[in-house]
Amino acid sequence: MKLLKISLLSLATIFSLIVAPATFAEEEKQKETPAPISLSDVDFSNFEIISQEGNNFELTFTISNGQRAQSGVRYGVALNPKDVYPVGVANEYVYSELLTLDSNYETTKNIKYTAPYNLEGDYEIRIVAKNKQGLILGLSKYEEIKLEKSNSFIEVVKDSCKVVIAGNGEEFLLKEKEGAFVIPKGDKISINCLVKNNNQREVLVNPKYEIYSNNAYGDLIEEDLGLPEISFLSEEEKMVTWDLPNLIGDNTNATKIFLKGENLLSNSLVISYSYPREKQVVSLNNISLDKTYYTKGDQAKISFIWIDPTLNDEVFTLKTSIMDKKGEVCLPEKIEFPVSTGEISLNGEIIKNCSNPKVLAKIENEKGEVVAQSDLVFQTINKPQLPVLDIVILVLIIILVVAGIVIFFVKPKNKKEELKNNENINNEIK
Repeated sequence: MKLLKISLLSLATIFSLIVAPATFAEEEKQKETPAPISLSDVDFSNFEIISQEGNNFELTFTISNGQRAQSGVRYGVALNPKDVYPVGVANEYVYSELLTLDSNYETTKNIKYTAPYNLEGDYEIRIVAKNKQGLILGLSKYEEIKLEKSNSFIEVVKDSCKVVIAGNGEEFLLKEKEGAFVIPKGDKISINCLVKNNNQREVLVNPKYEIYSNNAYGDLIEEDLGLPEISFLSEEEKMVTWDLPNLIGDNTNATKIFLKGENLLSNSLVISYSYPREKQVVSLNNISLDKTYYTKGDQAKISFIWIDPTLNDEVFTLKTSIMDKKGEVCLPEKIEFPVSTGEISLNGEIIKNCSNPKVLAKIENEKGEVVAQSDLVFQTINKPQLPVLDIVILVLIIILVVAGIVIFFVKPKNKKEELKNNENINNEIK
């Protein structure tokens, strides 16, 4: 029995020596794992297909927000093939409406969407919310749909598209490229694609493009300048070239290309391109506030998301302030050091009532060089209303002030008339 106890004790000791280092290593690993970044509190509900006629849809959904106010938000419809892995987006259409979502706010939208006419089969459709930097803030559930290819459409064949850099003549197949094309500064690019006319008639179409800042959810910065009209015979196929202008600004340009004619609209493709990254100032991925209107003395909570894998091992300084719609300071500049990539939060006291607050933020490296910079306006959605008692008191004060003014100006006049009347009476007695 004693021998059995010794044997069990020995086994337990050996087991602990084997497990302990692994457990310790696991604990160390857990300690080193950074906390997950909470991107936003945006959510979707009540997403439904109201009607479908061919490839034309009427959709409804409710977009709601939690504790953090978001600005610069756009929504879009994303379409992907059902049961296809890895999941790829067959079409994504972005709506131009720009939203500010106050804390604890919701709004319902009814929208119309037309799926590309060259698609057929089973698809899944959902609503996506992103900010102007392309950060996904929320996704709705999927709804399943069935599409039938039309016999009358014009198609830009994505797999045929080549991107050509004008300066060095390099060519890239669009389907083999992930992310943005990096082009030499000052160079232009052109896009060559095979276009198919599936109509049983001759058609006239114009190559079109729309250029957006950063991504398709960014601001529209330029449209086509009137590219020449092209004629297609019945069921004709031929190459079409879109010559794009120089990069606009310092950020990535996302260009949507398509063809448009009378009662004709092709599918569209999006191509992104930028200059080399060296010393380029980028935008912060997201800025949020705790509300969109402040009164003097409030504590404003500002949250930032800054993701840049190339700068993970460095420390930086964040400088931020808040202005109102008149350009007056609501929150004097706050300096936070050290900060690193990821989620950054800070608080500050508001020094005046602040409507439509504008957040200005920049991040500097140890040399004082700006590496990221953004400014964002939050349109005031719900301005606090005065309590009923305060309104009653304010009305009474106004009435008393008006009454005082009337008495001040009327009484002297009456007194003068009384004196004059007394003088006339005295004169008559004499």
